[in-house]
Amino acid sequence: MKNADVFKMVWASWRLNKNKARLSIAVVAFIVFVVLMIVTLGFGLAEATLGRLAQQGVLNSIDVSSPNPDSAPLTDAVVERLKLIENVAYVAPSVDYASIAKFGTATTDANVTAATGEFFANELPVMLAGTSTFSSGEASEVVVSSALVKALGYSEPGEAVGQTIDFSISVPDYNQLGGDRIAVPELLFNNIKKQVEVVGVTSETQYSLAFIPLDILGLQDKYYSVIRLVTKNQSDVARVRLSVEELGYQAVTYGDTFSDAQTIFNLARIAFIVMGAIALLILSIVAAETMTISLLENASQVAVMKRLGMDDKQVHRLYVAEALSFVVLGSAIGVIATFAVGWLINGVVYMLARDQGAEGILLFHMPLYLAPLVLTTTAVIGLVAGLFPARRAVRMRAVTK
Repeated sequence: MKNADVFKMVWASWRLNKNKARLSIAVVAFIVFVVLMIVTLGFGLAEATLGRLAQQGVLNSIDVSSPNPDSAPLTDAVVERLKLIENVAYVAPSVDYASIAKFGTATTDANVTAATGEFFANELPVMLAGTSTFSSGEASEVVVSSALVKALGYSEPGEAVGQTIDFSISVPDYNQLGGDRIAVPELLFNNIKKQVEVVGVTSETQYSLAFIPLDILGLQDKYYSVIRLVTKNQSDVARVRLSVEELGYQAVTYGDTFSDAQTIFNLARIAFIVMGAIALLILSIVAAETMTISLLENASQVAVMKRLGMDDKQVHRLYVAEALSFVVLGSAIGVIATFAVGWLINGVVYMLARDQGAEGILLFHMPLYLAPLVLTTTAVIGLVAGLFPARRAVRMRAVTK
């Protein structure tokens, strides 16, 4: 008997027992669906956080600050020293200033971050409109938060792109402070007025923020708030960080948070694996039980098949094929259902997030290898689950012969 003939007989058996076949396939599909929804949710959350950081190169970043700005300020001299550290790809300084933003008759307080383009490249802002990059390091351009846009009277973020905003930026003259950088007298502030064009709006809704190129301020003596180092490879971060600390500066990396998050996700993956193993064990029990019941119900048919000339080997193949068929078919339906439901939920969540000004994410993520792995695993389960009923069928048939 050919394999095609075996599966034709399986199909004929299903047609005679439609309700039983549908229920068996539905149970398998439901188990696979539940397991895959949990697993793909875990992959989706990990991809939305850790994966995004890794892809953007943020994990290569080190933020350098001074433990005492009075005795060890972050200046251009420090920038040059940091550039000499081995395996540093580039150095990007930044400084924060208080300012007043004005558009038409509307004015509001805003925090301005002046930095190089490389610094902003690692900020990973969620953009609602426009771009997060400047056309050049000396361009009179600004990226603003949606909170600042709203405070200036715009109803939609896109309306601000291309508009001009006047900033009055308060820059402290640290050279006259005599070492005190905390309580800066008002007389020692230089108000730098800049008219800049909005090129992008971020999703930040709580704080009025503005990001401008550092060079447009024309500062002679710069005292930075943070200097960002980006290493050539992620593996260089620990060594570069140690070198920074040996120079007497504080160093913070995204990897600190990443490591904790990675531990949490690893524990979650272990929990998913355990849950999946339990579900697959249940699946194997369901498959074996279904085939055993089928065997008991069809004991008389086994005798008929024997009398028609079917030998033990062929009967064995028939029962194994039936178990394999309904498990694989149920698994395939479960995989398809997972993909469809996950895709639908992802679409809804993405649109809702974007409408609320947040970053659109894919909540459920199915790696390319997951579906073939599930189908292969369940096929093995179906094969094993059919062996015991098949052997029992051989013995029963010999008795009823």
